[in-house]
Parts: sequence; structure tokens; C-alpha cells
Amino acid sequence: MLFITYAERPLDFEHVEESFGRSARIYGWAKAKVAARRMYLIDANWKLVTENYQECYHCGPAHQEYSRRHVFARPQVQREGPDQAMYDRDAALGIALREVDCYAGDSDPGQESADCCRSAMLDGFLTGSRDGRPVAPLMGDFKGKDFDGGFSFLDVGPTSNFVAYPDYGLIYRTIPVTVDKTAFELIWLVDEHAVEGKDYREQELVWMWDYTSAEDKKIIELNQAGVNSAFFEPGPYTPMEADAARYVSWYLESMKRV
Repeated sequence: MLFITYAERPLDFEHVEESFGRSARIYGWAKAKVAARRMYLIDANWKLVTENYQECYHCGPAHQEYSRRHVFARPQVQREGPDQAMYDRDAALGIALREVDCYAGDSDPGQESADCCRSAMLDGFLTGSRDGRPVAPLMGDFKGKDFDGGFSFLDVGPTSNFVAYPDYGLIYRTIPVTVDKTAFELIWLVDEHAVEGKDYREQELVWMWDYTSAEDKKIIELNQAGVNSAFFEPGPYTPMEADAARYVSWYLESMKRV
């Protein structure tokens, strides 16, 4: 995977290596292949697309399938027990994933921002799939072991986003097209030796996040319509929107330097 910058003085990648590099190695992404791609054309500004991705306050009412599977859709107090069980499972399996929080404006001076957030699956679900069962062979350090009952959100910079399960991964690409149109691409990764039709079926592999992204497209376009209204007034963020607030603060501070 290549990261390209046009900056005259590129930011250092120490945080990225500590967070994304370490996690990608554990999940086996160096020996992964692209299994599927989907493109969603969203009639909204790219900043609304990114802001929507960075919060899950909307997940409960808007993403019912996601919320039935992922504890991340719930308030923090309801996550603690399942998350601790996931950490204990990682330790028992010898999976050395590490949470890092240097997102957006919280990175050290001269460092590109990066973070790894771990979160648990709900009981009955091993991975992000329709029935909770595996959709592809285990990858990386999970091979020959078992699922840990969790998954990871990864960010490199404020707008390069990734999701990792033990059996598959996701790359998100947010591509501004015009001021009010954004291309949002999802790329699914599986183990390099996985064979379509034998080890995985594309329809089942993509189901969770294809379904969720179609819902997000509708939500974001409604948000854009609201922002365009002459009656629009911005409101405060909730605690479940903390990362969206961090993203907006980073963006506004960055624009001051332009």
C-alpha cells in the first residue's frame, strides 16, 4: 500500500507505523488481495461524507443491521464489558493489537495523524457478516487460531480510513468530485490464497458494508439538503460525535494556515 503526499515537507510516519503499520501486519494485509470493489456516488460535499464516517451517533436508528452486530453503535458504558472480553480474548490468542489515538489535530508536531480503535462484536457474531459466521479464511496472525470477537477502525491522516476483521479488511477512498458530489469507494481484502466460490462468496463478503454504505449515502444526502437550507443552524456535538468534532477542528485549523 502506497501513501502519496504533495507536501514540500512531508509529515513523518512514526504514528502511522505504530498504528496502521503494526495493525496491518497483524491482520495480514501484506499478503492480502482485492476481492471486491464498490463505488457510491454521493450528492454531497466530501466533508459531510468524512464527518458522517467519523461518528456513530446515527448508527442506532440509521444502521440497524450494523447495530445488531457491533457494540460500537452503543453508548460507551454499554461497550465496556464486551470490549474487555475482546481484550482478554486477544491476550489468550496471542494477538498483540494495540490501540493508538493520534487522530487529526492530536498528532505530535511534524507527525502524520493516525489511530487504531478496537471494538467488540456482539454475542453470536464472529465478524461483520449477514449471519455472524466467517465470510473468508482467517488472515495474518489469526491464521491457525480463532476469531477474537472484535474488529478495528484504522485511520491514516484525517481522511484515509480502514476497517479490519480477522477474516477480511476494508479500504475506504473518499474522492471529491465537485463541491456537492463525492465518490466513495470501498475495497474488500481477503487472504491472498483465498479462492472465490470456494473460500468466499463476493455477495456475502460485501453484504455488511455495501448495505451500510447505501444507508450512509441516503443519510449524507439528506444532511446536505439540510445544510443547503436557508433555515439551517449548526448544533452542538454529542459525546458519541467526538471524532467528528476533532475532524472539524482539524479542518478549520488547517484552513487558517492556507
